Amino acid sequence: MKRIVYLIVVAIAFLLGALHSTLTFVLQKWPSVDALWFFGTGLAQLFYSALNLILARQRAETDVRVIVRVANVLMLVFIGFSAQILGLKGNPQVMVLGATGILMLGLSFAS
Repeated sequence: MKRIVYLIVVAIAFLLGALHSTLTFVLQKWPSVDALWFFGTGLAQLFYSALNLILARQRAETDVRVIVRVANVLMLVFIGFSAQILGLKGNPQVMVLGATGILMLGLSFAS
């Protein structure tokens, strides 16, 4: 059951990353520095999700578990600082992203 919840959370985070990257071309003037940062943040979310997918899908070696857990902590810190600095604390997408980050961190330690 825990593995299924982990996979669902990873899927939600992956979809948020894909949506973020895709919306770059709708919301931002391309090419621009802002668009590159916006797109890069979506890519980071995709890679973050992919790392957690690796951990959720198979018995990972100790080094893989450590790498994923460190990435989860760093990404959660990044999400928190970004929301604070950009003034997006009440933004629904940021709240979902923060919730998935907290869940992925907790589930990565439970697996």
